Amino acid sequence: MRSHPFLTGIVVLCLFTIGGIGSFVVYPQLVGVYHWRHARQALEQSDFPRAHAHLQGCLEIWPSSAETSFLMARTCRREANFDAARRHLQEAERLGWVPALVELERLLMVAQAGFVHAVEDELRRFLETRPQERRLILEALVVGSLQANFIDDAYRWSTRWAKDYPDDCQAHLMRGRVLESGLQYNLAAEEYQQALERKPDLTVARVGLAEMLVRTGRFAEALPHFQACLQIEPKHAAARLGLARCQRNLSPPEAALATLEPLFADNEGNADAFLLRGQLELARGDAEAALEWLQRAEQMSPQDLETYQALATAMRLLSRNEEAQSYEAKRLESEGRLRRMEELTKEIIQNPKDVGLRCEAGTTLLRLGQPQEGARWLASALLIDRHHRPTKEALAACLPKLGDAKLVEQYRHLLED
Repeated sequence: MRSHPFLTGIVVLCLFTIGGIGSFVVYPQLVGVYHWRHARQALEQSDFPRAHAHLQGCLEIWPSSAETSFLMARTCRREANFDAARRHLQEAERLGWVPALVELERLLMVAQAGFVHAVEDELRRFLETRPQERRLILEALVVGSLQANFIDDAYRWSTRWAKDYPDDCQAHLMRGRVLESGLQYNLAAEEYQQALERKPDLTVARVGLAEMLVRTGRFAEALPHFQACLQIEPKHAAARLGLARCQRNLSPPEAALATLEPLFADNEGNADAFLLRGQLELARGDAEAALEWLQRAEQMSPQDLETYQALATAMRLLSRNEEAQSYEAKRLESEGRLRRMEELTKEIIQNPKDVGLRCEAGTTLLRLGQPQEGARWLASALLIDRHHRPTKEALAACLPKLGDAKLVEQYRHLLED
């Protein structure tokens, strides 16, 4: 090479050129493959935010990929981001993706939004002709039926899902949620346990199981599940709150207070955390401190039965008897409405097409201070009879209380059509 410096220069120049081409052409493709592989892994784990992030990386490198746009549309739909799902699906169609799959995805979007009955017959056809898509079709049917509070349909579809895919942890997880919605807490706990046996690190199933155990008074059984969740995710608010609730029933108040404290960092917290803090202060005999926390809970979640009960107790301890009697009367009123709501849920499962029952469920929840849940029941009544005047009037009155502009717009469209 010393004898041929010109030739050496040419070789070096070629190597630099090849390296440059590799940097600009080969490397981005490798990055795309990396994002694609991790997106598919995330989807297998139903981790939609992580899948979304990796697919966005793919689209930056492969903007003309019809398959990538389609998978992004499907991911957005499964995480209930319908506006983005429509945009990406239109792009996939423009780029020439399989027409039958584009049609199917549009039907799944309608179903998952709660309008299952409008597309059920067409989706049944796809269940037979597209067996490779069957799991995703069943998922959308279950989620959409739950969204519209058609619990009987959700139970039927989730049962088929678990039967067709017995090893699918998501099938058992969703069946647990359906049973929980139907107030079958022991059966829901069994399904969450089934999901955990198939995927022991599925935190959402472990929290679901623990919460069902708490609902049935099995605090000692629930406690280690909440602890296990916090070992994996120390900032998991629901697990921390659940653990503190168990400790309240099994240990001195100080143990639950120590568990609860991180929830109040940076002035955060929610109504349930404030309520539990107030109950724990009552257990320690500090009615003044309890009252402060309980009033914060009432501001965030009015009409709550447990909050009224605790406030009545605090007022009595502070010799504020008239206020105690007022809260006791409110507690009795809320208790009656909650009992009626349980009766309505069971009646609706037996009579799913009864518009009057669904309308009463919606208005009962509105009186209990739960406008979003109430709106869902009212919307489900309009899916059966869009001319039912009492339901339309109740939903129209509910809209200003929702506190979510996007939800208000969706329900306003439902009222108009």
